[in-house]
Amino acid sequence: MSLSQSCFYKWRCLIALAGVDAKLDPREKQFFSNQIKALTSEGITQEQMAILAEELKHPRQPEVYFIRVDDPIEKMDLLRMAYFLFTSDNDFEIRVQQVYEYLRREISKSLKIDEETLDHFAKMKSDKLGISIKPVIKEFLAKKQAE
Repeated sequence: MSLSQSCFYKWRCLIALAGVDAKLDPREKQFFSNQIKALTSEGITQEQMAILAEELKHPRQPEVYFIRVDDPIEKMDLLRMAYFLFTSDNDFEIRVQQVYEYLRREISKSLKIDEETLDHFAKMKSDKLGISIKPVIKEFLAKKQAE
């Protein structure tokens, strides 16, 4: 068993996004290390773990991974986690804001959900960044499809 392609690329994208501000600080590296270990319960393979660990050392451009996140739930979770990553150091720099707005706009277009609603999801509070709101997202998407 392994992570779905969409989930795997979400994590690769998040690692790359953490490096957008040109610094992947020790706290971010520790967060990702902990998350990679926690992904064992979701079926991450040793090969996938090795790839993520390598990307922590050498983050790449997020666009390469973003376009491969095709599952709607993973897209919304990516946006939420990116928002918390970008704001966790209380320094929402211009470049980081532009990247967040790009993600929100592209996800809005692909899912046909207005940007304000996506912004609401992205800013939902949780005790920990790694806590998934996938059940809430699934419920929201089901209601959207029923409309």
